[in-house]
Amino acid sequence: MNLNGKDILVVGAGKTGISAVNFLVKKGASVTLNDKKILDRNSLGIDKSVKIIDGHHNREVFTSPELIILSPGIDRSSLPIPEGKDVIGDIELFYTFNSSKIVAITGTNGKTTTTHLTGEILKKKFKVFVGGNIGTPVFDTLIDGVNVDWSVLELSSFQLENIKDFYPDISVVLNITPDHLDRYKSFEDYVNAKLNIFKNQSGKEIILLNKRDEILNKLKLSGNVYWFDSEKFIKDGKLIVEYDNKKVSLEISKIRLLGKHFYEDIYAAAFVALVCGVEKSDIENIIYSFSGLEHRLEFVTEKNGVRFYNDSKSTTISSSCRAVESFAGDLILILGGIHKGEEFESFLKYKNIKKVICFGRAKDQIMRALKSINPIEVSSLDRAVESALSYAVSGDTILFSPGCSSFDMFQNYKERGRMFKELVK
Repeated sequence: MNLNGKDILVVGAGKTGISAVNFLVKKGASVTLNDKKILDRNSLGIDKSVKIIDGHHNREVFTSPELIILSPGIDRSSLPIPEGKDVIGDIELFYTFNSSKIVAITGTNGKTTTTHLTGEILKKKFKVFVGGNIGTPVFDTLIDGVNVDWSVLELSSFQLENIKDFYPDISVVLNITPDHLDRYKSFEDYVNAKLNIFKNQSGKEIILLNKRDEILNKLKLSGNVYWFDSEKFIKDGKLIVEYDNKKVSLEISKIRLLGKHFYEDIYAAAFVALVCGVEKSDIENIIYSFSGLEHRLEFVTEKNGVRFYNDSKSTTISSSCRAVESFAGDLILILGGIHKGEEFESFLKYKNIKKVICFGRAKDQIMRALKSINPIEVSSLDRAVESALSYAVSGDTILFSPGCSSFDMFQNYKERGRMFKELVK
């Protein structure tokens, strides 16, 4: 694609949008940046040649550009884009200029841990870029001009909505459960967006899917399709990963991640590493040394026999349920934020939940759904921590696993998780 002199509109001034703008300017495009918020040019870090249209998404904005780049957080259906306009997302544009092989990882839960771990293992043998939805925009590696062997990309459903020709050399789908139902008209629309990850693969490329997932298990696919089954890959205290006569046997006792659901993430990362030809010993060493990521069942501290865990990354009920299942003893569970779909009643089946503390926009829904176990409603996260402490005794665990997005009170889940840790400490 020749971008020199091309009239391009970038919609959304977040990290991805700004990275896209800088890449397009470098390629000689005539760039306009549009955001419904009022923007401060001096704080954006963009070239002075970039035209800014802010404060609205009026139809006139979308009429003249030859190409429109949508940031992942922008819902195309909410914009007055004329029929016939060429609209793509960041991943499609990245793919056009990318020269590396690609591992693409998606799923409702676990994709960040899997992407990070996969990248760390592949770095033992290759030059690797890790980015996408994980926090580093894909254009960053193109702007820097760094040649890499593999790009390991975490892809959200939002990013997968607007692909046309993109396909990875290896695609991984960990699971699909209801999420972002505040954006999609139906769960089916969300599923279809996720499955775009391999829609352009020819059959020669590799697909790895979770056999235990209800949605994925119904798919009828041909080609190099591999399945992993958490009921079968653990034998005699070992997590066994196999590909093409290659095998890694990981001792469960040496794995530092808390929670059986992490075994699926580890399996996927190790499988990709075997496909790419990483040595068995390197795969084992990286996995054994990996203690997890911030905000994902992160141990904070222990005080007077009460243990505190930060799981702010759990923005869906299914993810929080997986967190609850990681503990055997009594839990005081802190929930709250903006509800994204699914039923809060899912928590009623867990007998180890001693008390639920709820806050944020979803607190009324939580109170109604869990009324049989007498949840406590509070006004803020600091009050939630105080309340949880008042119920805790030695041997209990206070688990902050909100099951909701953070945007009612926080900039993102990271800010929310860090505040929880500060409050605890």
